[in-house]
Amino acid sequence: MPISSTTLELLILNGNLNLTELIFFSDNFFEINGITQPAPAPRFSESKISDPKIAPSVGQNNNEILKSLGYSDEDINKFIEEKIVE
Repeated sequence: MPISSTTLELLILNGNLNLTELIFFSDNFFEINGITQPAPAPRFSESKISDPKIAPSVGQNNNEILKSLGYSDEDINKFIEEKIVE
């Protein structure tokens, strides 16, 4: 059931609702690895959004990317040995 912003303000001011509780019940935020982030906007009723994903760490996709560019496993291993890539 939607709650008006005035009602939310009163609940927070009276100590009946804290902001962390509000975040868990809101469609405007999501959590990844314990970090609360704003949800993508705009959201349309007929469009489904995919679950947010964490960005890859540096070098995580190197082999996949280099192979898609035509480099052999031997080339990639040489790049790693020579510290050209991680």
